[in-house]
Amino acid sequence: MNPSTVRTFHDVVDRLQGAGATVTVVDSGDTRLRHSVTGEARVVTAEDVSAGAVIGIGHYAATGSALWRLSRRRNSRFFVLQHGLLTPFAPPLPHGARLLAWSSDDAAFWTADRSDAHATAVGSHMLSSARAESTASSAAPDTDRPLFLGQMHGAELSWSVKIRSALEFCRDTGALYRPHPSETSQLSHAAHSALRVAGVEIDTSPSPLSEWNGPVVGMFSTGLLEAAVAGQRTFGYAAPAPQWVEEFWTRYQIGRWPDSPTRLDESLAPRDPDAVVRMIVDEVGTQ
Repeated sequence: MNPSTVRTFHDVVDRLQGAGATVTVVDSGDTRLRHSVTGEARVVTAEDVSAGAVIGIGHYAATGSALWRLSRRRNSRFFVLQHGLLTPFAPPLPHGARLLAWSSDDAAFWTADRSDAHATAVGSHMLSSARAESTASSAAPDTDRPLFLGQMHGAELSWSVKIRSALEFCRDTGALYRPHPSETSQLSHAAHSALRVAGVEIDTSPSPLSEWNGPVVGMFSTGLLEAAVAGQRTFGYAAPAPQWVEEFWTRYQIGRWPDSPTRLDESLAPRDPDAVVRMIVDEVGTQ
C-alpha cells in the first residue's frame, strides 16, 4: 500500500472500532496498519478470518484474492475502496464487489457492463485530507515556472511518450522535473540522466507538493488533483496524449496546458475530511 492508502484504511479501522466493531487486519507483509488495531482485533492470515464484511483494494494480489474467495464461501460482502485515479488499466472488480468509489463517474467507469458489481460514491479521503492540510502549509513565493510531475514508473504509458512528454515540456517551458517517489528502476534513472543531459533540471527538494506555488503539470498523476484541491493551478500534458489520457482528463476535469486550469469536482473532496470516512463506515455498516 502507498502511504495515502494506509492512512485511509487507518482512519476506517479507527472509526469502525470506535463504533464498537471488531476489526481484523490481515497481514499481507505490510505492518503499517497493525498499530491501528486495538482491543479484541487481531492480525491474522486470510484463512482465519470470519467477518460479515471485508474491505480492501481488490483481489488482484494474493491476500486480496484469498479474502475475496473466503468472502464468497462465507457469504460476506466484499467492499473495494478506491485508492487512486482510475485508468483503463485498473484491475477489474471482483465478482459481486461493492465499490466505494471517489465519484459517480468513477463508479460508472469501473462497473461498466457489470451487473454483478455495485457502487456508492463516497469521495476521496486522500483529497479531502489534502484540502484540510493545505491551509496549514507555508506559502511559497509566487512563480510562473511550472513543475512537471514525473511518472516514469507507470506502465500505462510507453517510455517514448513518458520521456518525450517530460523532455519537450520542460525544455520548452523551463519547467522543473519532479520524479515520482517510485521512479527507482534502472530505466527511470537512465531517463533522469537523459533529461539532465538535455538541460532539464531535476527537483531533488524534499518539500511537499503543496508548497509549490506555480503551475503543476502532469500526464495522469493523482498529484494533479491533490494540488488542485489545495488551490494550485494544475494542467494535463502529454506528447502526444493517447485517447484514454484525453478521456481520463475529461472524467476528472483536468485542464489542458496552458489555457485551461483544472476545475476540481467538489464532491471528490468534501470539506470535512472525516465525512468521507463516515460515509465509508456507514456503507460498510449496511452489510
